[in-house]
Amino acid sequence: MIHQLTWQTSPGVRGLACSQFRAVKTRVPDNERGMVVSLESDEECESLLSELEMHFAA
Repeated sequence: MIHQLTWQTSPGVRGLACSQFRAVKTRVPDNERGMVVSLESDEECESLLSELEMHFAA
């Protein structure tokens, strides 16, 4: 399954902060508004989003 991955970028005390990661199934990728990832299942998608949130929350 192809997913369009998007996020919000905002200024922070230590530079830019990324949050609110989302992945939406798509057939037509839009690389100007995010990036495209190929994931095998909804569980893999949720796992990726959780990992991204934890990584950028630090």
